[in-house]
Amino acid sequence: MKVISAGIQHETNTFAEAPTTVQDFIRDSHLGEELSGGDLIFERFTGTETIQGGYIAGAKESG
Repeated sequence: MKVISAGIQHETNTFAEAPTTVQDFIRDSHLGEELSGGDLIFERFTGTETIQGGYIAGAKESG
């Protein structure tokens, strides 16, 4: 079985003092400059209380 998980965060408001840049997304991705995944996602998110960590835990519980 292959599973794909992707996400993007976006918050917009009229009170922002500066535009959102690609560097903002990289900073908040929790993967640094590595925007791709593979094993890095498992290493980074296994055992964490994140959406990706929940997917990994659920997949392990389901076999």
